[in-house]
Amino acid sequence: MALQDVSTSPIPTAESTFRTLPLQGLNCMGCARKVIAAVEPISGVTTVDATPTSLTVNADVPLSDIINAVESLGYRVGQTVTVPLAGLSCGRCVAKLTTAFEQSQDVFHADISKTEASITGLLDRAKITAIVEATGYQVPDESESDRSGLWMRLPTFKMPP
Repeated sequence: MALQDVSTSPIPTAESTFRTLPLQGLNCMGCARKVIAAVEPISGVTTVDATPTSLTVNADVPLSDIINAVESLGYRVGQTVTVPLAGLSCGRCVAKLTTAFEQSQDVFHADISKTEASITGLLDRAKITAIVEATGYQVPDESESDRSGLWMRLPTFKMPP
């Protein structure tokens, strides 16, 4: 049996990271080719592929270098996910949750209030919920959040005959 020569295959280094990043603002494959052309020349990028909705890259460079290259073209990396919140009662609660999101390398911006979190980055709803719950707060189901203000029901009275 002959051995196959794999010496020319790109082998990821220990420092390289394979990531798929969501993209916004691209309308077609022409836009995706512009993204590839901007990211490919970055030193440390070994492979790159793009569609109008995502960028797949293997690189041993800071993620910020890739994001800056894409955003210099006028496109956005990441997605914004907004979730309802429960259990936050004061500014310290908001600060605690904001700090938790700021510690994640996958969060680019976190806008937190007592009732809602709007997170821009690479996290989906499930990962955002996990961070919220690990911090001691809740993300109500979508159906519950519509009724969050209805915490009490009015009593019903029967009229005397």
